[in-house]
Amino acid sequence: DTEKANRGYSSAFIASLRFPARRENRRGSRRFGQRLIQTGMPNYPEFKNQNVLVTGGANGIGAAIVRAFHQEGARVFFCDIDVKAGHKLAAELGGGVFFKKVDLLKEKEICPWVAQIKARCRQIHVLVNNAAADPRMALEATSVKDWDRLFARNLRAYFLTSRETVKAMARGASIINLASTAFHIAPA
Repeated sequence: DTEKANRGYSSAFIASLRFPARRENRRGSRRFGQRLIQTGMPNYPEFKNQNVLVTGGANGIGAAIVRAFHQEGARVFFCDIDVKAGHKLAAELGGGVFFKKVDLLKEKEICPWVAQIKARCRQIHVLVNNAAADPRMALEATSVKDWDRLFARNLRAYFLTSRETVKAMARGASIINLASTAFHIAPA
């Protein structure tokens, strides 16, 4: 059982680790790194009570980002066009997680979403631009409309969320823009 609790690490290896004590954890005093060893995930108590925005947060990598920030005690505001998955994730995680349907192709939906969050929280600590489309269309089959839509979702939306969010960003805040390698290795 001890080996299973240590996620495959030997007891000798675990005993050799020296971690400074941290008291910020929700479950009282624990040794820093214990969670990393037991779950394979680091612990970031500095995100507790921080306001985090995530685009494309209902599924996949976005949902994992929402879960991770929520687990660290952040208030997470996420948007997506997948209403069913968004509501399901917000209900599953409970308090401190807020979902809104936002079509990132539409500035008139992005700006009010960010404005509502700014009015509620005053400061934003992290923006994660995660939502993107990766259709992997052949160049010769790509229409101008396809191109414009792709760049509207993958670049213009990042610009708009960043522009609107930066006005309320706290000192030391972060904007994280995720992207696919498809732009580097475009299909020919």
